[in-house]
Amino acid sequence: MFLSNQKARRDRLDADQRAALAELGYPWAEQHRHSGTGLHTPYDVHFGLAEQLREMRADVLQAVYAKHPERLVRKPPEPPKVPAAAWINQSAPDGPLTPAQR
Repeated sequence: MFLSNQKARRDRLDADQRAALAELGYPWAEQHRHSGTGLHTPYDVHFGLAEQLREMRADVLQAVYAKHPERLVRKPPEPPKVPAAAWINQSAPDGPLTPAQR
């Protein structure tokens, strides 16, 4: 089953279609947080929400630091940065292929 990346189309899915997507692991894209994506879900990164969520996390961390600076003595906390790109096997345009790319 194909899932469009356009919200208007996703909103037209009926309950059976959403259940089928859930069986295929679609909720994973909305729940799984990975260190390679700044602890954001694939959904957040794909739909451009990651930077806004990172700013919200930063606000919370700053509020905690302001209230309890003695708990964080080295430096004020900050959320992980959102990477420009996340790869499993990044292609090497000019260099030799890695074994996984052959």
